[in-house]
Amino acid sequence: MTKKIKFHALDMIPMYIEISAAQLQDSLEQLKNLEACKNKPHVLDNETIDRVIKLYSQQGELLLVALKQCNIWRGQNPTSTQLEDIERIEQFTKKLETTGQQILFLADHYKAYTINRILEKNDAELTLDYLFGNLYDPLNRNEEEEENDQEPLGPGSFHDFQIFSNLNEKKIVALYKIKANYSLS
Repeated sequence: MTKKIKFHALDMIPMYIEISAAQLQDSLEQLKNLEACKNKPHVLDNETIDRVIKLYSQQGELLLVALKQCNIWRGQNPTSTQLEDIERIEQFTKKLETTGQQILFLADHYKAYTINRILEKNDAELTLDYLFGNLYDPLNRNEEEEENDQEPLGPGSFHDFQIFSNLNEKKIVALYKIKANYSLS
Protein backbone atom coordinates (compact mmCIF):
# COMPACT_ATOMS: atom_id res chain seq x y z
CA MET A 1 0.00 0.00 0.00
CA THR A 2 1.55 3.30 -1.07
CA LYS A 3 -0.98 5.76 0.37
CA LYS A 4 -0.20 7.59 3.56
CA ILE A 5 -2.42 6.29 6.33
CA LYS A 6 -4.57 8.82 8.18
CA PHE A 7 -5.86 7.84 11.59
CA HIS A 8 -9.06 9.27 13.06
CA ALA A 9 -10.31 10.63 16.37
CA LEU A 10 -12.69 8.80 18.67
CA ASP A 11 -15.73 10.48 17.09
CA MET A 12 -15.29 8.29 13.99
CA ILE A 13 -15.99 5.06 15.90
CA PRO A 14 -19.69 4.90 14.85
CA MET A 15 -18.68 5.31 11.19
CA TYR A 16 -16.12 2.50 11.55
CA ILE A 17 -18.75 0.22 13.07
CA GLU A 18 -21.09 0.86 10.14
CA ILE A 19 -18.35 0.33 7.58
CA SER A 20 -16.96 -2.83 9.16
CA ALA A 21 -20.44 -4.33 9.64
CA ALA A 22 -21.33 -3.62 5.99
CA GLN A 23 -18.01 -5.07 4.79
CA LEU A 24 -18.57 -8.19 6.86
CA GLN A 25 -22.08 -8.63 5.48
CA ASP A 26 -20.79 -8.20 1.90
CA SER A 27 -17.92 -10.62 2.49
CA LEU A 28 -20.22 -13.26 3.95
CA GLU A 29 -22.48 -12.88 0.91
CA GLN A 30 -19.48 -13.23 -1.42
CA LEU A 31 -18.34 -16.35 0.47
CA LYS A 32 -21.83 -17.81 0.15
CA ASN A 33 -21.80 -17.13 -3.61
CA LEU A 34 -18.40 -18.77 -4.06
CA GLU A 35 -19.42 -21.77 -1.98
CA ALA A 36 -22.45 -22.17 -4.26
CA CYS A 37 -19.97 -22.69 -7.13
CA LYS A 38 -18.32 -25.59 -5.34
CA ASN A 39 -19.36 -28.22 -7.86
CA LYS A 40 -19.59 -25.89 -10.83
CA PRO A 41 -16.65 -23.46 -10.96
CA HIS A 42 -17.01 -23.44 -14.75
CA VAL A 43 -19.79 -20.85 -14.28
CA LEU A 44 -17.08 -18.37 -13.24
CA ASP A 45 -14.81 -16.49 -15.62
CA ASN A 46 -11.21 -15.32 -15.23
CA GLU A 47 -12.19 -11.67 -14.90
CA THR A 48 -14.52 -12.34 -11.97
CA ILE A 49 -11.96 -14.49 -10.17
CA ASP A 50 -9.20 -11.92 -10.75
CA ARG A 51 -11.42 -9.12 -9.36
CA VAL A 52 -12.28 -11.17 -6.28
CA ILE A 53 -8.62 -11.99 -5.63
CA LYS A 54 -7.55 -8.36 -6.08
CA LEU A 55 -10.34 -6.98 -3.89
CA TYR A 56 -9.90 -9.39 -1.00
CA SER A 57 -6.09 -9.14 -1.11
CA GLN A 58 -6.40 -5.37 -0.76
CA GLN A 59 -9.02 -5.76 1.95
CA GLY A 60 -6.55 -7.86 3.95
CA GLU A 61 -4.11 -4.95 3.96
CA LEU A 62 -6.83 -2.52 5.06
CA LEU A 63 -7.87 -4.75 7.95
CA LEU A 64 -4.42 -4.33 9.49
CA VAL A 65 -4.93 -0.57 9.33
CA ALA A 66 -8.34 -0.91 11.04
CA LEU A 67 -6.81 -2.93 13.87
CA LYS A 68 -4.06 -0.34 14.26
CA GLN A 69 -6.74 2.39 14.39
CA CYS A 70 -8.44 0.47 17.22
CA ASN A 71 -5.14 0.36 19.16
CA ILE A 72 -4.72 4.10 18.69
CA TRP A 73 -8.25 4.73 19.98
CA ARG A 74 -7.56 2.58 23.04
CA GLY A 75 -4.69 4.95 23.89
CA GLN A 76 -6.94 8.02 23.69
CA ASN A 77 -8.89 7.35 26.93
CA PRO A 78 -12.18 6.20 25.38
CA THR A 79 -15.38 5.96 27.42
CA SER A 80 -16.72 2.53 28.37
CA THR A 81 -19.25 2.74 25.51
CA GLN A 82 -16.50 3.64 23.07
CA LEU A 83 -14.41 0.73 24.36
CA GLU A 84 -17.31 -1.65 23.69
CA ASP A 85 -17.62 -0.20 20.19
CA ILE A 86 -13.87 -0.60 19.61
CA GLU A 87 -14.17 -4.25 20.65
CA ARG A 88 -17.05 -4.71 18.19
CA ILE A 89 -14.94 -3.21 15.40
CA GLU A 90 -12.09 -5.57 16.31
CA GLN A 91 -14.47 -8.55 16.28
CA PHE A 92 -15.89 -7.53 12.90
CA THR A 93 -12.37 -7.02 11.57
CA LYS A 94 -11.15 -10.42 12.75
CA LYS A 95 -14.23 -12.10 11.27
CA LEU A 96 -13.61 -10.15 8.04
CA GLU A 97 -10.05 -11.42 7.98
CA THR A 98 -11.15 -15.04 8.34
CA THR A 99 -13.89 -14.64 5.73
CA GLY A 100 -11.47 -12.92 3.34
CA GLN A 101 -9.00 -15.79 3.70
CA GLN A 102 -11.76 -18.29 2.90
CA ILE A 103 -12.80 -16.26 -0.14
CA LEU A 104 -9.20 -16.04 -1.37
CA PHE A 105 -8.72 -19.78 -0.88
CA LEU A 106 -11.82 -20.61 -2.94
CA ALA A 107 -11.04 -18.06 -5.64
CA ASP A 108 -7.49 -19.33 -5.95
CA HIS A 109 -8.76 -22.89 -6.23
CA TYR A 110 -11.40 -22.00 -8.82
CA LYS A 111 -8.86 -20.19 -11.02
CA ALA A 112 -7.90 -23.40 -12.80
CA TYR A 113 -11.52 -24.40 -13.47
CA THR A 114 -13.09 -21.24 -14.92
CA ILE A 115 -14.94 -21.35 -18.23
CA ASN A 116 -11.98 -19.50 -19.79
CA ARG A 117 -9.57 -22.25 -18.72
CA ILE A 118 -11.87 -24.93 -20.06
CA LEU A 119 -12.28 -23.19 -23.42
CA GLU A 120 -8.49 -22.80 -23.74
CA LYS A 121 -8.08 -26.58 -23.84
CA ASN A 122 -8.17 -28.59 -27.03
CA ASP A 123 -10.50 -31.59 -27.25
CA ALA A 124 -7.83 -34.12 -26.28
CA GLU A 125 -6.75 -32.17 -23.19
CA LEU A 126 -10.34 -31.68 -22.15
CA THR A 127 -11.14 -35.37 -22.57
CA LEU A 128 -8.11 -36.48 -20.58
CA ASP A 129 -8.81 -33.96 -17.83
CA TYR A 130 -12.38 -35.18 -17.60
CA LEU A 131 -11.46 -38.87 -17.61
CA PHE A 132 -8.76 -38.42 -14.96
CA GLY A 133 -11.09 -36.39 -12.76
CA ASN A 134 -9.15 -33.14 -13.16
CA LEU A 135 -12.32 -31.26 -14.06
CA TYR A 136 -15.55 -30.86 -12.20
CA ASP A 137 -18.25 -32.93 -13.82
CA PRO A 138 -20.80 -30.59 -15.40
CA LEU A 139 -23.26 -33.47 -15.35
CA ASN A 140 -22.64 -34.16 -11.66
CA ARG A 141 -25.75 -35.59 -10.10
CA ASN A 142 -26.31 -36.72 -6.57
CA GLU A 143 -26.75 -40.38 -5.64
CA GLU A 144 -30.49 -40.09 -5.11
CA GLU A 145 -30.96 -38.90 -8.70
CA GLU A 146 -28.77 -41.74 -9.99
CA GLU A 147 -30.82 -44.40 -8.18
CA ASN A 148 -34.04 -43.00 -9.66
CA ASP A 149 -32.50 -42.78 -13.11
CA GLN A 150 -34.64 -44.45 -15.78
CA GLU A 151 -31.97 -44.56 -18.50
CA PRO A 152 -30.94 -48.19 -19.05
CA LEU A 153 -27.45 -49.46 -18.38
CA GLY A 154 -25.83 -51.05 -21.36
CA PRO A 155 -22.70 -51.53 -23.41
CA GLY A 156 -21.14 -48.24 -24.40
CA SER A 157 -23.61 -46.21 -22.37
CA PHE A 158 -22.62 -43.08 -20.54
CA HIS A 159 -23.19 -45.00 -17.32
CA ASP A 160 -20.09 -47.14 -17.89
CA PHE A 161 -17.86 -44.24 -16.97
CA GLN A 162 -20.10 -43.05 -14.14
CA ILE A 163 -20.24 -46.46 -12.55
CA PHE A 164 -16.49 -46.95 -12.49
CA SER A 165 -15.74 -43.42 -11.33
CA ASN A 166 -18.29 -43.70 -8.49
CA LEU A 167 -17.54 -47.14 -7.14
CA ASN A 168 -20.82 -48.73 -6.19
CA GLU A 169 -20.65 -52.52 -6.18
CA LYS A 170 -24.36 -53.00 -6.86
CA LYS A 171 -24.21 -50.94 -10.05
CA ILE A 172 -21.01 -52.59 -11.26
CA VAL A 173 -22.54 -56.05 -10.82
CA ALA A 174 -25.70 -54.89 -12.67
CA LEU A 175 -23.57 -53.55 -15.51
CA TYR A 176 -21.67 -56.82 -15.88
CA LYS A 177 -24.93 -58.81 -15.89
CA ILE A 178 -26.33 -56.63 -18.66
CA LYS A 179 -23.12 -56.80 -20.66
CA ALA A 180 -22.90 -60.57 -20.19
CA ASN A 181 -26.48 -61.01 -21.42
CA TYR A 182 -25.81 -58.68 -24.33
CA SER A 183 -22.68 -60.52 -25.46
CA LEU A 184 -24.41 -63.97 -25.21
CA SER A 185 -27.26 -62.89 -27.45
